Amino acid sequence: MIRIHWRRVAAALSGLAACSVVACRDPVSPTSVTLRTNATQYVAYPTESGPEYTAYYLAIIATLRNDSDELLYVDRCDLGSSTPKYDVRRIDREESSFQPIWACPATIAFELPPGTERVDTLLLFSPTRLAGNTPIGRTEGAHQLLFTTSAGTIRSNAFSVLTPE
Repeated sequence: MIRIHWRRVAAALSGLAACSVVACRDPVSPTSVTLRTNATQYVAYPTESGPEYTAYYLAIIATLRNDSDELLYVDRCDLGSSTPKYDVRRIDREESSFQPIWACPATIAFELPPGTERVDTLLLFSPTRLAGNTPIGRTEGAHQLLFTTSAGTIRSNAFSVLTPE
């Protein structure tokens, strides 16, 4: 007769649930990983205007540095993605109109070895979402860039976005 130890099975399954899609990873201290933008102030340039709203874009150069002793995994949308998956949030917790919409088949990670950094140029567009013809979120104001990594969510320095008058 086969005897099943349900507590051992439950413990093993809970350990598997803690693993990500890519692999089980040892945590990296978030204090040893930094994300910074190339400026603290940006101008969002109009791309098109309509009767209801104006669409804007801006380019940010983001540098992610791994000063830990561990390999860092940085989420991207798929194998063809050359940049990490990112989010844009406003400092005041209002909704940002730069917040991207991701539709990823699976999250695949870049590897960032200890003591190295990666530099990415990200083109941000606003608005990314509409309610009817009304943009959701605000374009101007203080924002932060966020990357999802094996060390958790890494936030950049704050940066402000202005629109030309």
